[in-house]
Amino acid sequence: MNKPVQFGLIGVGGIGAVHRSAIGKLEERGAARLVAVADPTVDRLSKQKAELVSRGVNWHVDYRDMLREEQELDAVAIATPIGFHYEMAMACIKRGIYVILEKPPVPLLSQFESLIAADVDRRVRVGFQMIGSQCIRSLKEILADHRLGELMEIRAGACWPRLDDYYSRADWAGRMTVAGRAVFDGPATNALAHLVHNVMFLGGDGFSDFAMPVEVEAELYRARPIKSYDTACLRGLFSSLAETTQGSLSPCAVLRDQ
Repeated sequence: MNKPVQFGLIGVGGIGAVHRSAIGKLEERGAARLVAVADPTVDRLSKQKAELVSRGVNWHVDYRDMLREEQELDAVAIATPIGFHYEMAMACIKRGIYVILEKPPVPLLSQFESLIAADVDRRVRVGFQMIGSQCIRSLKEILADHRLGELMEIRAGACWPRLDDYYSRADWAGRMTVAGRAVFDGPATNALAHLVHNVMFLGGDGFSDFAMPVEVEAELYRARPIKSYDTACLRGLFSSLAETTQGSLSPCAVLRDQ
């Protein structure tokens, strides 16, 4: 029997609870073990801390302490505010452990390129889980086999109303920056980034290929009193669609998050 994957988790609250649940299901199958977590908001998460510590899970206030002291870690899930993703993922890469990184991976293209360059062993995975759905994968298989003819255009749309609690839940929600860190929180770059990811996946020529953006136009609006945007219209030209679109920008996504 294979040894269970020794997991660490950075970020216990919010979406971190979903990761804890997923690791827990793997634990029930004997496939994983949650060894340690890191989260500085101990006061707010006192119940979670008591429950985890009672199970023998080590709690660290600083993720760097966890990476330094927990030498048996095989993988780490990062479920923290967007502005911290880059430094945390880079620290895990330097430790040589696998990373499950919540989307969006990082807010800046320069950070993304730096992560790719550093991840020479391809140990980082980003949580774009929607392409794992049977519906999307079946559609991609049909498109890749050209059973629907020539792909000309892909359109995606969503309207996901957000109440006040959504924007008050964290200091980075609806913000462009926090304490000098880039965040760029908004529907196209966070909650509905799955749709943009699906457009790129479905537009790729082969089953495992992604269409790469050649040109992108965006209209960003806001209806709520936030620093970022809550409504976006994106139009893009992708490499695998370039010949069929004859160089024009085709509507690919309309995203509303208000």
